[in-house]
Amino acid sequence: MPKKIVIIQARMRSTRLYGKVMKKVCNKTILEHDILRISKSKTIDEIVIATTDHPVDDIIVEQANKLQVKFFRGSEHNVLSRYYFAALDNNADIIVRITSDCPLYDWQVLDNMMGYFETHDFDYLCNFLERTYPRGLETEIFTFNSLEKAYFAAKTDSEKEHVTPYIWQNPDLFKLQNWQAKINNSHHRWTLDTEEDFLLINTIYKHLYPKNNYFTTDDILGLFEAIPNLFQINSHIEQKKTLDMKVLFRTDSSKQIGTGHVIRCLNLAQKLRSYGHEAKFVCRDLESNIINSIINHGFKVFLLKKDKLNRENNNELFHNSWLETSWENDAQETINVLDEYQADWVVVDHYALDYKWENMVRGTANAKIFVIDDLADRRHNCEAILDQNVLLAQDIQYKDLIPKNCKKFLGPEYALIKEDFWVERKANLLNNTAFIFFGGIDLPGATLKVLQVLININFTGKVNVVCGSPNPKIKDIQEVCRNNKNFKLFINTNNVANIISNCSFGIAAGGVNTWERCALALPTLVFSIAPNQEKISQDCEKANLCSYAGPIEKLSQDRIKDFIENKSQHLSIAASCLMKFKNSTINYLLTELNFI
Repeated sequence: MPKKIVIIQARMRSTRLYGKVMKKVCNKTILEHDILRISKSKTIDEIVIATTDHPVDDIIVEQANKLQVKFFRGSEHNVLSRYYFAALDNNADIIVRITSDCPLYDWQVLDNMMGYFETHDFDYLCNFLERTYPRGLETEIFTFNSLEKAYFAAKTDSEKEHVTPYIWQNPDLFKLQNWQAKINNSHHRWTLDTEEDFLLINTIYKHLYPKNNYFTTDDILGLFEAIPNLFQINSHIEQKKTLDMKVLFRTDSSKQIGTGHVIRCLNLAQKLRSYGHEAKFVCRDLESNIINSIINHGFKVFLLKKDKLNRENNNELFHNSWLETSWENDAQETINVLDEYQADWVVVDHYALDYKWENMVRGTANAKIFVIDDLADRRHNCEAILDQNVLLAQDIQYKDLIPKNCKKFLGPEYALIKEDFWVERKANLLNNTAFIFFGGIDLPGATLKVLQVLININFTGKVNVVCGSPNPKIKDIQEVCRNNKNFKLFINTNNVANIISNCSFGIAAGGVNTWERCALALPTLVFSIAPNQEKISQDCEKANLCSYAGPIEKLSQDRIKDFIENKSQHLSIAASCLMKFKNSTINYLLTELNFI
């Protein structure tokens, strides 16, 4: 009997949605759901996870071991070679190709197609040469001989990346057949490439999984009949296509700057990528930067070296020291990058740069300029500006600071936060769990100070602590959390939305995380840890979106204790957040700028 194996390709560094295979639905990862559903097949002998040899994919190997599924590690970009050697290593005669972003996969499709394949003389059978199935149920079945021919004959990057094009683009060399469904449901999209896809998949699981862990295609279609608007959640998403626009981000992170500027740019870059655009970054190699985080999310970084000779910025700006070089030098280095990477847009998120830098860059490059700011303290020459921190007096913000035809996107509804903060929707106000976060670096050591206060006041609830590895007090924080069983530490986590949604209140800084907490309606006591956080924290308190306790230097044990015990204030703040943050308007912004 021929040996039939399913090879599931999986990696963390997905170009559209980083880490998607490890996102969780109903307490299981996407990859785990994929494996469990395929395991229901009665026609296959084995499942093999084909992942990459990059260290970031160690977590996928751990998942395979946990589920007692074989794995193979190979080239990240030459997926064809990964498949070939995985099949060779496991003595496969017939290979089924299914991708790891299909947590709604129906094993019945596989069994029906395998029965047909085994009773006919085909080299290759799939169900998408002429589509009748929803995206997310794609299935390919082919012989090892066909895979081997493709491996040795494929020449283009596309043939190597997408595994089977050499086979189905050469009908004169291979016996091909397309499998069709009785009813055409190809207008449905059940694959996972974007946050909107995840929202749909999560919603389907919440409705069907509790009743039947192994619900079928018919069950999903029945759900769509019961809730007709459900499919519209991701109906606007197009399948990955040729890249449209090129976007270059100029931003930095450091011990002095923090990580918030990079994080919000990274969120925007991921959103742009989900619509088929290309994004790259220009960052200076400053102390305690998080450039590796950008790279690990699959984005190229043009690295600007430290300027040892000229570290002074002669721009008369309050934050000019953040650049650690002259603005002219920084502009010229960015122009050098633009000579190589001819971007359509340059996105600038940097307090140390203003209209002079922008004039010099636009004088050489043809790119449009999009500024992200939250200070309104300097002039800009740009086509568009975004300031998510403008809560009050929007009509006078940036008056005389930007060109008259500049498009303004002002207010927290344009907050550059990940889609899952809108998906999770609200915090749990009843479980007496604290959320502690003072930024990725937390130079004043606020995290440690607040944890000590919670110990001193004998707080009996759970405490979820989030911080970045560059935090100078990280070892002390780890020690405190080890010694207190109710304290749980999350370092460099990508799962902040889920953490917040399981908390009842927060004690945090007034940085970028402000809008993430507000989107999830988490009542928070805020301490500012930098001067630029003071105004937005004051404005948030005026709008009843938080309780502001002042700069961290004024930390008061009594103030923290009073806030924790004031449950009526928690409910009031949560209600205000829910009213203010009904949904994200980031798609409106992208439409206005012709990205979608």
